[in-house]
Amino acid sequence: MKFENKKLAGLLGIMTVWASWHVAASSFSLPPDFERLSASSKQALLWSRISASPYAAEQLKLKGPGVLDLLKAADPCFMAAAFLNPGDEMAEGRVKLIHSNGAVVKVRWVPSPNSFTGIFQSGALGLARLSIASPSTSNYIPGMALKLMINGEASTNLVAMYSLDGQGSDRDFFAHSFSTVVALPKSRVLKIGAALFRKALRRVPNAPENERTIPLTEMASVENDATKAAPIRAPYRLIFAPTSSVRNEFASAGLDSDFRVGVQAIRENSVLYTILAVEAPGAEAVQVGQLITESEFVASQYGDEKLYFRHPQELRRQ
Repeated sequence: MKFENKKLAGLLGIMTVWASWHVAASSFSLPPDFERLSASSKQALLWSRISASPYAAEQLKLKGPGVLDLLKAADPCFMAAAFLNPGDEMAEGRVKLIHSNGAVVKVRWVPSPNSFTGIFQSGALGLARLSIASPSTSNYIPGMALKLMINGEASTNLVAMYSLDGQGSDRDFFAHSFSTVVALPKSRVLKIGAALFRKALRRVPNAPENERTIPLTEMASVENDATKAAPIRAPYRLIFAPTSSVRNEFASAGLDSDFRVGVQAIRENSVLYTILAVEAPGAEAVQVGQLITESEFVASQYGDEKLYFRHPQELRRQ
């Protein structure tokens, strides 16, 4: 009888764990009409999910994908889905193979006078996720994903980095500007990864010109109130230059600490980045806006496991 009670207790324990996981997982699902909401409502709803599951201090451990997860990267279909999957949440069963560890902040893009169209004119509310590419302590590879909200339509997204090869042992997240166009990697491993990504692009309609360039035509095609731009006028490249105040606030937490702790020192209403645009290769960079924080940074389970930033496609310029 005692044995049966132990079996029953064990079964109930498993069921309890499964039930709690199922409830947590199901709570991730956004409402069916999410895309049709206003930009501010979408930002608020996503932020409520992000801020509802913050990591405790002891949970801030740098983690990376497992071996089986990494094998998925060899599948062009898996990598092409980064451009093709719709929505603002990760598809079921999909994980962040790189940039697994991050912190998210509410932002607003405030435009400066410029000649480009869409978001470059209207600005937008959004979310920025700062992350590092891998848990390696020997090479620091920071990057940013940015999601900007459109009234009643799908969000527009981009990603930016300093370098695919990283910045070595320098742990200052804001040591360098981020760019939507990066150089070819020098590392043999990263060259293999770039080749795999290049192969995946063959399966993407309106694919970017290469695996190192993020197209900006989607962002230039629509304003935050869903007004369509015609013709589309987009820059070739964006540069996100960190402000000195943000660098100082981050450094005040200690560069040896986890970057997710460091960014919590950045205050609300800080100019996180000055946004510069390069119209064509070789052209001079001009300021087109500022990215301003509207909250403190939060590192959370939702931000790492469910929040999704789709890679943009290249739209035809009318």
